[in-house]
Amino acid sequence: MATFIHKREKEDNAYKRLQDHTLKRIEQLCGKVWTDYNAHDPGITIADYFNYALYELNYRLSFSVETYLLEQEQREIQFDRKGMLPREELFNKAIVTKRDYEKLFRSKFPELEKCLIILNDVTGHYDIFIKIHNEKNISEEDIQQLKQKIRKTYHQHRNLCENLKEIKLFQEKQSEDHQYRTRDFRRSNKKYEAPSFFEDVAYKTTELQAFTKEYHSIQFDFPENYRIGEQGIPFYASQEEKGKVMQLKGYLLIIDLLLADTLQQVDQVKTMLDFSGKIPVSPLHMVDIPEKELLINQDALKNFRLHSDIYYNSQKSHYLDLLDAFYGEDTKSYFREEQTVASVETNERRAKFIHQLPQLNANRFRAFNINDSKSEPVIQYVVNQLTGNRYQNSTTDTFSKYGLRIISDEEFSEKYKFLKNFAFGLEIDDATLLSDIEKIKVDYNDQSFYELRKCINILWYNVLFESFLKYADKTEYYKILSLPEKEYLLVFRHPEREEWINMGLFFKNIQYLTRIANLFWEFMRKIKHKEGNYDFYYIEHIFLKPITVHDHSALSIITSAEGKTQKDREYIEKLLLERLPAHLTVNIYYVPREQMNRAEHLYHDWRLVLEAEKEDDIERTSSGLKDFLTRNKNLYAKLLN
Repeated sequence: MATFIHKREKEDNAYKRLQDHTLKRIEQLCGKVWTDYNAHDPGITIADYFNYALYELNYRLSFSVETYLLEQEQREIQFDRKGMLPREELFNKAIVTKRDYEKLFRSKFPELEKCLIILNDVTGHYDIFIKIHNEKNISEEDIQQLKQKIRKTYHQHRNLCENLKEIKLFQEKQSEDHQYRTRDFRRSNKKYEAPSFFEDVAYKTTELQAFTKEYHSIQFDFPENYRIGEQGIPFYASQEEKGKVMQLKGYLLIIDLLLADTLQQVDQVKTMLDFSGKIPVSPLHMVDIPEKELLINQDALKNFRLHSDIYYNSQKSHYLDLLDAFYGEDTKSYFREEQTVASVETNERRAKFIHQLPQLNANRFRAFNINDSKSEPVIQYVVNQLTGNRYQNSTTDTFSKYGLRIISDEEFSEKYKFLKNFAFGLEIDDATLLSDIEKIKVDYNDQSFYELRKCINILWYNVLFESFLKYADKTEYYKILSLPEKEYLLVFRHPEREEWINMGLFFKNIQYLTRIANLFWEFMRKIKHKEGNYDFYYIEHIFLKPITVHDHSALSIITSAEGKTQKDREYIEKLLLERLPAHLTVNIYYVPREQMNRAEHLYHDWRLVLEAEKEDDIERTSSGLKDFLTRNKNLYAKLLN
């Protein structure tokens, strides 16, 4: 169809409607006194220009929504950062049924002609039967490799309290039909993918221009005889005339600020919708007009904020409430805080979690991968996020054992800034003063910490800051700084903050400094390894050998009783009941610290031998875990129902 310009109706004019409403309102308010509404009247002139400004504002707010989401420096909009996730994430289908597994395997392994998964009533495990294209031309070694790949893929996607027993060729199934209920093979070659509920929308982001909050004062549009334009007040004007002009400028500045603030708030929409706790900075948007310094108290302006952080945090929280409604969640009740008003930290945690909700909910029943001893079930990550990791390391007390506190980067910068960038007078201007540290073998023991504490500054002050923990055992960020009079310093270059930190005392002996540096690296490796202990340990009885008929759907969760009040326990149990499969029999153990240390060792040993597939060791470690659960069940376990 041909496009053409439509003739606009005479009455369909936003400016005319504004004029009509303005005159009507003036008549209502002061019609008995003000009767001259012609253009020569200054009041009518002011109303006209104000209406023109509103008319322009209406135009600037009439663009597509993408205009207001695009950052100035970007060419494309990051919709996923604004709560507008793509369909692939929103409709991410999980592996739940046997049919899902079959489609997954056929999609990943095109050599499969047919695939069938059946629950073995005897063992309580799944068995997989496969038929391979051109099976007669494939060697036995290749068949075994394919079976191994299928097994690994299964364990990457399996759900809680599910396990795989056998992978067999279809010929083997025909002789074992007494164990299974046969059904038709799935012959579809359709790839496993997310469902398509609607077509993808293609945004022409390259044609978009970002919204700008630039504002042009209405005072510059007035006739020159008003003397409020860009030229300012003439030098020859009398004091009385200057006073009248400044009075008018002050009145019109109120209108200017109202319009400029509206544009600023529109410009802040992209920040308010961002998937983070970030809030806008809201200084008063000062309108650039001549003589403004005579109208505005500059001292008061410096600290003035049109909207408080409390207001913006509350608005951000309301937006996250809206996203909660979309996903059927209530993250506000999960992220509990003592204060009654929203904070940046709470909103940041909520936003991070909500951003992951589609993926987490799709995989909410996903179990750990037995081929990877470091993998975790999804429920473990979810509970940790919803509890804010507040129980992290309560079981081992790794840091408190050494009297160390983990502090924020901000607190470190404020309280220990004397350790940064050599604020005591030294600067690194010559890279030749820096040298690498030799890596030597050292024997670290518990007594080594007390030696380190005398030589390493942050250990002397009993603190470690958050971002430092990520790089503390990375040797490439440490150097020896050579000083006059043959003295040496151990220094650390923070890769994120681009600043140097003085790590120790002045050393006369470079060999001793090298030993201290290597001891410190070993200490940080040990403490970081211990930091990786879990808050909760999920034990699926289906992997505890020998397996019994009661183990197929049994799940035990072990956590420390220390630091968990009755209210904490009720909260944890509520989370677990809401997010675990309904058919599981779940017991949660709240055990004392000494028992928790024992449970951790048993669990990690068990996971390691599961990964290594050592049958004898699996039975040994399973026996240890079973014995632990049996002995402590009546003392510390609670059945969740």
